[in-house]
Formats: sequence, structure tokens, C-alpha cells
Amino acid sequence: MASPVFSARSSLVVVVLILSVYLLSAKSQFTVFGREAVEHNVSINLDRAVFTVNEKFLSVAIDSNIMRHHWSPYVNFTSEKLYTLAKGLSPAFLRVGGTSEDFLIYDDSKDFQTFLNVSNFTISHADLDKIHLLSSKADWDVMFGLNVFLRGKDGSWNASNAKEIMQYVADHGYHFGWELGNEPNLFKKFNKSISPKELTADFTTLREILKSNPGFGNFLVGPDVTRILNHSKSGIYLESFFTHAKDVIDAVTWHQYYVNGRTCSEKDFYNPEVLDYFLHEVSEANSILDGIKSGFSRWLGETSSAYGGGASGLSDRYVAGFMWLDKLGLAARFKHEVVVRQTFVKGSYSLLDDDLDPNPDYWLSLLHKRLLGEKVLDVSGQTEEKRKVRVYAHCSSSQYPLGSVTLLALNVLLDTPVVLKLNGELKGKDVDVYLLTPENGDLLTKTVRLNGKVLKLVDDRTLPDLAPKSVPGDEPLNLPPLTFGFYVIPKASASACG
Repeated sequence: MASPVFSARSSLVVVVLILSVYLLSAKSQFTVFGREAVEHNVSINLDRAVFTVNEKFLSVAIDSNIMRHHWSPYVNFTSEKLYTLAKGLSPAFLRVGGTSEDFLIYDDSKDFQTFLNVSNFTISHADLDKIHLLSSKADWDVMFGLNVFLRGKDGSWNASNAKEIMQYVADHGYHFGWELGNEPNLFKKFNKSISPKELTADFTTLREILKSNPGFGNFLVGPDVTRILNHSKSGIYLESFFTHAKDVIDAVTWHQYYVNGRTCSEKDFYNPEVLDYFLHEVSEANSILDGIKSGFSRWLGETSSAYGGGASGLSDRYVAGFMWLDKLGLAARFKHEVVVRQTFVKGSYSLLDDDLDPNPDYWLSLLHKRLLGEKVLDVSGQTEEKRKVRVYAHCSSSQYPLGSVTLLALNVLLDTPVVLKLNGELKGKDVDVYLLTPENGDLLTKTVRLNGKVLKLVDDRTLPDLAPKSVPGDEPLNLPPLTFGFYVIPKASASACG
């Protein structure tokens, strides 16, 4: 994906939108870590939630391509560590999809029109069994991507192979939801075109199959378009799809990546302008969906830092956390119920490495699961630092008492510490701090410290204790340069969180 160029008009609209999302501050005389710090005023409306995300808000994906390789060496289904780490991110959806979903064929079916420039491959019941095994141990719900390139002579979707998959799932009591096709606006790269109207007809066929076969499941999402920006072709495709879709789907899905994994740089990962690529795209997506009054749940159906499998030495390092946490904060604030992380395993952007050890973004995801609840709160404030300090707020998870509030804060100032100043009813409240810092200050490290302690598994069956540092209300909340963290106010007494 090329770096977007935004019009002045689009930028003005976005600036107005972000006033309710970001808190940015004025200079002060604070000195922190031996440097002059920026004071960042945090004001939150505690009386009402502006949105409620799905309990599976932070979800994960496994690319269908992994089944080409029979899961090896990326997934060891005898590994206790795998299941321990997966269970830590429960509840979640497991999306099994991607480009290869449109080239997978169940068992030995051959009677379909297919494409020669990307090879087809066969999956079997053993693959479905493995998906169920992982999802059941992790307490995840499966979303499985079906091949939309299997077409009949009349050009319409041939559902017979998909029915075989669904029948096997039903016969074994597995519970799957479904997608149909991946990134249909980009099918031209496979010398194929399926119009929005044709795709809607295909989805309608699938919906009718699900209605007539209750054991197949009844949850269907789509159309999984990508690159929604400035009235792009993908945005037009999405809008056209919904003029025909009516009540066909349960959630609308679209995909987003910031940069090209082969050409991006370290600075891209914390550059405010690059981080705002997502802000512009989610605003455009919402504008389209608001305009057609779809009423559907909105999902980021596939997303990560860099497309093309991620950026080696970047997407699996501490520095990638700026993109991941900012996206989670923005997606919730801009009324997206689910964010599906590409991927759980395999690729530079995966949450686990090839040895099934956690990459830095895994620990951020685990803390997000542990600390943030489903209700999203509004953060407002000054705008002098040009979005180099970013703060988001949710009601806290059930780990904390009712009325608690959790902040997610990022400091992308290169050399300047930040002092977070709680205003209004939060002023003077004690705070549990979960500060995440890179080992030896190296943004390219894979080692993350939580309040100074290295995060690692205790053993294959035991996640570490994620202990906060308690800061009295009369002490400053410090956020060093180029770091991020979570801040929980247990006694916030937020009526929105009661």
C-alpha cells in the first residue's frame, strides 16, 4: 500500500474529529528523568460511555496459507505453551482467512473454474479438527473464510465445496462463523472481477444455506475490503455492496495496514502522521457506513502494522506497540466493535514467534485484555503538541471494582517525558501504573519491561504476574519519551462504569 496523501479538506475534518480523542498538552516546568517534561492534562467524561465494544474486541487471526504447509513448523499442537498463551487472550474471535482462503479446496474436489497464477491447495477434515482444537482450548470463536473463486458456469458462486466444510463442522459439533472471499476489491491481481452486486448475490446464497441448515451456524461477516481512503475504489466497492446487501451479514469487515513491510523504516512506527493513516481511514469508513445507515457491527476484520507479512525486525519489536495500541484506542473510540490482529502465529507481525515465544505486541494485547473493559469513554483536552501524546479511556475490566477507569497512553515525543495530570473528579486519585518500557531503551528490542520487570512466561503453563506500581494521588504520573502504558484509577467512581 502506498503512503496516503490527504487533501486539506480531509485533514481539517479529521482535526475536528480528533479533538474528542486526543489530549495534547502545554509546556510546564516539570523535570522528569533529568529532562524538562510536558504536562498533559487528562479530562474524561465519567458520566456516560460513548460506545461499547464487543467482549471479543481484541481478536486474532491465522492466515489460511498456514494450511498449505500443514501447520508445520508454525503451530505445535502438542505445545502447552501454545495453549497457555492463546487462553491468555480469551475471549476472542479466531479468524482463519486471508488471500489463500480463495484458493483452498476441501478434500479432492476438482470440478471448478480456478486461476493459474496462484496455486490452489487442498485442506482436509484434519485441518478443521486442528482449528477446533486450538479454538476450544483457547476459548475462541472461529470465523472461517470460504473460497469465493469457486464459480459455476453461469458465473455465480458454487457453494457445494463450502457445504462439505460446513457439514463436517456441523456433524462434529464445532461452532464456526463464516466469511466469503478476501479483499474482493483487489481481485484484479488474480485476473478476476466479482462486482459488488455479484458478491452480494453470493452472500445471499450463503445466508440462505445457513438459514436452512441450523447446524451450520448463523454468523456471517464481510465483505473484507481494504484500502478505504478518500473515496477510493475500495470505498466505492463497500458502499455499493451495502446498497444490495440488506440483511445478509451480521458485521461489516474491512482491512487496514499502515505501511509496506519491505520499505518502511523504524521512524514510521512512531511518526504521528503515519499513525494518523488509520485515523483518516476509519473516519472514511464511518462516513460511508453512516451515509448508508447500515446499522451493522463494524469490524477491522484483518489488521496489523505492515502488509506483506510485516516488517522484519520492526513488526515484532517494541516499536511496533505504538501502531498497535494507538489502533486499538482509535478503533474503539470510532465505534468499531472488533479488531482482528494479523496474526497469532507466522509472519513478522505475529504475536508469537516461530518458537511460540511472545513478541512484544503479545504482552500489550494481554494487558489490554486484563485492564480494559467494554465501555469506551470520551477524552478531551488541549492540542498544542500535535498528537504526539495520545490518551484513550475505557471503563476498567472486571479485574477492578465497578466505577474504575483505565487509560491507555502513548508518548511519541522523541526526547521529552510526559507528566499525565488527572483533572476534574480524577484529580488526587491513586493510580495503578502499568508502564511498558524497552530493554535498555532500545526500540528494536524484543524484551519488554513492565514497571522495570522483564515480561516472560513463568513456565509453559503459567503467565507472569502483571503487577502494577501503585502511585498516590499527590505524585506525578510519568511517561518517558517513546514509551506507552496503562493507568488504572480504581476509585474513579465513574457513573458510566457502574
